[in-house]
Amino acid sequence: NEEGNAASWTMVSEENETAPLPSSFPTQLVSINDDQMLSLNPSAVEYLRSLPKPIYCITLAGVAREGKSTWLTMFLRWLDRKLGKGDTNQQFKISKGVITCTSGSWVWGTTELPNGAEGTLFLVDTQGLASGNQEGLNRLFTFSVLLSNVLVLNVLRQVNDDTLNKLGAVSALSRLVQGSVDVFPELLTLVRDFDLDITEDGFADNNEYLEDLLKPDGSTERDATRASIKSIFAKRSLISMEAPTKSEKAFLNSWNGDGDDAEPGLPPAGDFVESFEKSAELILEAALANPKRLGDTMLDGAMLADLAEEIVNNINEKPVDLHDALHSIFDGVCRRAAESARDQITASIEQVKSKLPMSTEELEAELRGIRMMASSNYDVKVKESGVPDGDPTVTTHMDDLERVLADKWDFITNENEKVILEIIQDKANEFETRLRETVDEIDMEDLGNYCTEHDEVQKQMAEEFGQAISFASQAMREKAMDKFISSSIDLRRRNLERARLKQIAEEQKRQKLMLMGAGILIVVAVGIDGDPFDELWALLQILWFLPILMVGMGVYVAMYQKLPPGTMEVYTTVQAYAGSIKEQVAAKPKESKEKPE
Repeated sequence: NEEGNAASWTMVSEENETAPLPSSFPTQLVSINDDQMLSLNPSAVEYLRSLPKPIYCITLAGVAREGKSTWLTMFLRWLDRKLGKGDTNQQFKISKGVITCTSGSWVWGTTELPNGAEGTLFLVDTQGLASGNQEGLNRLFTFSVLLSNVLVLNVLRQVNDDTLNKLGAVSALSRLVQGSVDVFPELLTLVRDFDLDITEDGFADNNEYLEDLLKPDGSTERDATRASIKSIFAKRSLISMEAPTKSEKAFLNSWNGDGDDAEPGLPPAGDFVESFEKSAELILEAALANPKRLGDTMLDGAMLADLAEEIVNNINEKPVDLHDALHSIFDGVCRRAAESARDQITASIEQVKSKLPMSTEELEAELRGIRMMASSNYDVKVKESGVPDGDPTVTTHMDDLERVLADKWDFITNENEKVILEIIQDKANEFETRLRETVDEIDMEDLGNYCTEHDEVQKQMAEEFGQAISFASQAMREKAMDKFISSSIDLRRRNLERARLKQIAEEQKRQKLMLMGAGILIVVAVGIDGDPFDELWALLQILWFLPILMVGMGVYVAMYQKLPPGTMEVYTTVQAYAGSIKEQVAAKPKESKEKPE
């Protein structure tokens, strides 16, 4: 180790022995064995465990022989300049010929970050996708995707279908391997030697051009790969670089091979170097803005090492079946779209619940709107991700969403009915109380008049009650109205029965009083000594108030055009008692006034 360096590396030899390396040298982290399985370098893994957090992992990947290692070497030397170290000769291994020199994944790390930032910057150079057995390369690329927080896709001149297909396939494998934990990086597509004028095609910037490249075009296979890219890399952008001049190419070619004659630092300033520095700034800024996380957890070195081991184990256990991987990606897209739609349904149902009670028409209109919104949002998310229309996962998750909608529809309908019934019961109690209080104030001396007024009050309150529960369905209103009318009829019947019993009791009381008076008169009449009519006339003379009663009766008749209540009963009773008295007096034998001899 160099004195003062914050880190040390180890390199794996062909005999799998390790030798110490200064921190400024890249070393191999992952290799591909003869069985196309991935193998981690134990020494490199142990080094990972010592790294402080936060960790910023930048992976450069792409097709072989398109300058990935060259760009990373430029990045190392550009970073040294930013740190004030001047022009250094750090570099990743670069090949002279057509045979790629990068095997597996090679890494370089440092804890010296610009502007005094804390943590570890971690660069990963991967073997080119077009070199070697594709099964192992797909596993390697998948490993690099899942380990990084920024993935730089290195492309020469333009993004073509072949590049997108490779990225889409690996994206699908990544989804298949990672499961439900969100570990996917930001995607920065770095287009080298870019000479297209995208403004001529109407694109405002590079990112708009990239999104256009990812749009579905009707081809099932191409649309599937684009869908997997958009699903995995939610945050994505495109960066372009100028092509180097002939002299700049010569400068860069001096780095090939062992690097004994390598030029230090970067090529002289120019459009090429300026465009590189701009791309390097954007990539470093993206990495430092979003440290490597597992879900919501920021990783340190030990956690990153564990993650690397877990990824390799999962990748090696998974069969590299792109069809299953793409199906998994589409299933994930549709599942998340359905989950988002379900969340919207739940939130909308809660809003509707706060508006209850509602009429059946209003509620069904609200629910149809929710159904339309959820289905539309689901379709938009699925189509934006490029899932083919005929993929069975689209229908499967839409069917699940329809079942959720049906359950929510039944739930809110039952809740509405429950609230309506509670309100109807409260209103029924209120109007029945008002009806009882109102009819109790009606005079019940004339029962016919009482029945007429009761019916008028019943009709008026029934109309008011119907208006108060107009939000209910017709069947519920009719049922409630029938119950209200039935209660009113029962109330009238009870009041009439009570009035009849009261009249009978009063009649019986009057009859008892009259019988008592008649009895007294009979006793008096029987006990009179002499002519009873003389005595009765004397008694009537005492009853001076009878004329007053007669005058009062006349006034009553004049005012109400009828006899006072009970007059006919009194008349009949008095007539009966008078006749009885007369008979008893006539039957009593007269005493002789002659003196006995």
